[in-house]
Amino acid sequence: MLEIRSRTGESVQLYVREGDARVCVASVEPAAGLRVTVPTGSVLPLYLGSGGKAFLPWADDGSRFGVSDEELAMIRTRGWAESVAEREVGVASVSSPILDDTDKVRAVLAVSGPIDRFGNSPGSRYGEIVLAAARDAARLLREVGILSVTVSG
Repeated sequence: MLEIRSRTGESVQLYVREGDARVCVASVEPAAGLRVTVPTGSVLPLYLGSGGKAFLPWADDGSRFGVSDEELAMIRTRGWAESVAEREVGVASVSSPILDDTDKVRAVLAVSGPIDRFGNSPGSRYGEIVLAAARDAARLLREVGILSVTVSG
């Protein structure tokens, strides 16, 4: 998370799914400037924002929350989700899931910030950075033996 913040200069969050919501379990912010703050413990919807949508293509319960099959297929193929002003006006984000060996999402890594800096296609700017960081997180989790994971994409 610190590496993503260092590379992007933006806020970074880690989410886990709890039922029909996602919970922020960790968050880091840039030291200065305009930031997107998501306090640890925040409960947010799965259907708004990239952090929630990154869970859905792999949901074993068939959860879709109104997200189109086309968008879900795109997220699954490229390994990241993006959003622009979906959950909050003026905010954009890009998120990538961390999957275990059974293709279950264990967590979602997200970078978020003002649309003025992210633009209207934040995935083109930060998608590969977040995906690479999710792959690194998966590798680290495997190495320390916390759980056996793989990352999409």
